[in-house]
Amino acid sequence: LKRPEVFMLAPKMRPRDGMAFIDIPHIHLDPDKPELSSMCLYDPDGGEWNDTIFLADTVIPWAAEWLMHYEHWHLFGEWIGSGVGPETIREMLDATIAAK
Repeated sequence: LKRPEVFMLAPKMRPRDGMAFIDIPHIHLDPDKPELSSMCLYDPDGGEWNDTIFLADTVIPWAAEWLMHYEHWHLFGEWIGSGVGPETIREMLDATIAAK
């Protein structure tokens, strides 16, 4: 089962001033081309999407909502959307280090 991936092509995804790509909330980081990281739109284990559901009913509205939260984050430094697990790659790395 191939999951849909959604990317920002223009303008390209970017971190806030003084931050890194690992600080952008809810992305699937591409370490080689971070500006082409994909949006994390749903919990793959949460049963929210499968290949029998129309993208127009799920992924497209989720991407629009993600973009709204991304723009708010850029303006105010706060992600106002919901999510599962750590918000950023940095938080996930910090949690892994703290658990050791």
